[in-house]
Amino acid sequence: MRVTNKIIATQIKDTISQNAQRLQKSQFAIASGRRFNKPSDDPIGTTQAIKQRIRIDRINQINRNIDDGLGFLNLTDTVLGGVRSQLVRAKEIALAQTSGTANASDRALAAKEVAVILEDVVALANTEFNGRFIFAGRKTQNKPFNLEGAVVTYHGDDGSIQRQIGFDETIQTNVTGSEVFAKTFETLINLKETLEQNNRAGIEATLAELDANIESILTIQSDVGAKVNRLETQKERLLDSKMELTQILSDTEDVDLAEAIMEFSLKQTALQAALESAARIIQPSLLNFLR
Repeated sequence: MRVTNKIIATQIKDTISQNAQRLQKSQFAIASGRRFNKPSDDPIGTTQAIKQRIRIDRINQINRNIDDGLGFLNLTDTVLGGVRSQLVRAKEIALAQTSGTANASDRALAAKEVAVILEDVVALANTEFNGRFIFAGRKTQNKPFNLEGAVVTYHGDDGSIQRQIGFDETIQTNVTGSEVFAKTFETLINLKETLEQNNRAGIEATLAELDANIESILTIQSDVGAKVNRLETQKERLLDSKMELTQILSDTEDVDLAEAIMEFSLKQTALQAALESAARIIQPSLLNFLR
């Protein structure tokens, strides 16, 4: 087979083009800090990077769920602490009014203080977090409690709010109003009415009810606290997982800068050599053509 000048020129052109493309790829790697520009540069690496990014995005979403759940639960705990303090005060009033020295006038004044406590507890039961009522069950847009006279009505439901806190793990982050306040309101209303009636025996009966309510709220607070600890622990685990995935993603996508610079230098040298070689070959061929 005769090697013509055209064949030589084509081979030279292909060699220079390939070296130029390799050099351009190295330039991109140094400038962007990434090993590949498009999926075809590294199909396997691209697939791995996409998988890692999907998992990182899921972790970010789960962390947002956890942060929302922590806000919900921490506020719940704070409110329950406030309710418990009000119940302790109501018990102090009840104890004082069971004394033989207390009279109808004293108990009437005490009834007014209990009425204020009842109003305060209703206000606490209608606490909102980011525009959602925390004790309304799943009806978070409905104000759960309404006080009219000596009657408190509940407009929420008994639905639980579940939040994803792991890839296959959920947790309930709300406490329903009926669970916390049904007996509480009943007891405070009973205490208020027995004080108004100057009913010493009735006042004494509410003491056990108040103790039961205080104990119930302590139990609920304990459960809320356990969930807060669980969410905080899970958040730390997810942070560790995210760091690991981010490192894997970096190993997949990012270039070793020192290695990339060295590779760029080698490819630049290769391109220069190809150009010089082409010049030496083409010049005699051109002279032969002119002769």
